[in-house]
This record gives sequence, C-alpha cells and structure tokens, in this order.
Amino acid sequence: MLRQLIAEASGVVYSRKKLHKLVFLLQAAGEDFDQEFIYHNYGVFSPTLAHDLDEARGSQLIAESRSVDRGGYTLSLPTDGGETPSVGIQISPKCADLVRRLAGKSPQHLEVLSTIIYLSQHYYAADAIREKLKILKPDLSDHYSAAYTDARDIFGVAV
Repeated sequence: MLRQLIAEASGVVYSRKKLHKLVFLLQAAGEDFDQEFIYHNYGVFSPTLAHDLDEARGSQLIAESRSVDRGGYTLSLPTDGGETPSVGIQISPKCADLVRRLAGKSPQHLEVLSTIIYLSQHYYAADAIREKLKILKPDLSDHYSAAYTDARDIFGVAV
C-alpha cells in the first residue's frame, strides 16, 4: 500500500516524516495500513512504518534519495525501465482522494494536523488540544488555523 500511496502523491513524497504523517492521517480516516503510532519530537511516528519502509527500500519496491535542496530524503517509485513506475496493491478511492488532497500540504501543516488528530484520538477536548498544541508546536503557530480547518472538514474534529 505504501507504493500506491506514493503513486497517488504524484509519484514522490518529500520526506520520511511527511510519509509518517500521511499514513497516520489516512489511518485516522479509516484506511488500514496496520501501523502503530507514538508521539515523538516531530509529531506522530510509527516504528512499524519505519521498518516497513526499510524493507520496501531494501527490496527496491520504493526508491529513496537524499534531497539536498529539501533537507531530507525523497521517496519515490522505481521505474521498470520505462517512464511509468509499476504500482501493485490498490488503495481505496476515498484514500486516493485524501492522499491527493494532503500530499500537497507542507510538512509543517501535516505535523500540526496530525498532532491535532492524535490528541483528539487520546480524548483531548477542543480547548485542551489548542492549549497542548501551543506547548508542543509553538514554532508552527502559523499553521494552526489551516490545520484546524482541515481537522474539522476532513476528520470531523472541531478544535
């Protein structure tokens, strides 16, 4: 499913952190990636996803390259010698739409949004989410408003 997620994200995801946020948010929307997430310095993180990503890279199912201008790693699909990468397992149409909607968002926006959803899943009320966000992500306050809107519109979480 990681390959299809990358394919739906125009064939590239510009960081491992962003991939973690995307998978977390897709799971929150009901897609089954079978990953377990914890909260980490940069927001949600999945040790199981990190392992699956390493396996996919090792098996050459996913390509990874260092992106100097973006300051991280670029994940993409290897080509089969032609222009179009092979894909494999399909994700649901709802998930594909959500990938396309979220993949263009900045990593910072996804970090704030995934933090909001994580906190709501751990029974924080709206006012508590706002206060906790100020503590956890004070440097990303420029992204709060747009993330609040996406939390409400996409996930039904009113903050």
